Amino acid sequence: MSERILNSDAELVELFQSARADEAFNRIVLKYQERMYLLARRFVETHDEADDIVQEAFVRAHGALANFPTATQVSGSSVRIMERNSP
Repeated sequence: MSERILNSDAELVELFQSARADEAFNRIVLKYQERMYLLARRFVETHDEADDIVQEAFVRAHGALANFPTATQVSGSSVRIMERNSP
């Protein structure tokens, strides 16, 4: 059987905290990038500004994931990071 592509947030955080951080983070980005972009567009007027906000949120989330409790919802944490860093 093939491996599931989209894991639960708890599984992704656990995978990130193991030796497979890059794989887990890539899955997190694929899972949430569109949703976060659409949310960012509510705060700013241009595509480039929204992209910058989302990228910064993912960079900050990457730095924080090592300390997330495994039950953390990545989506909620990433959205809070993005909202705090929006103009």
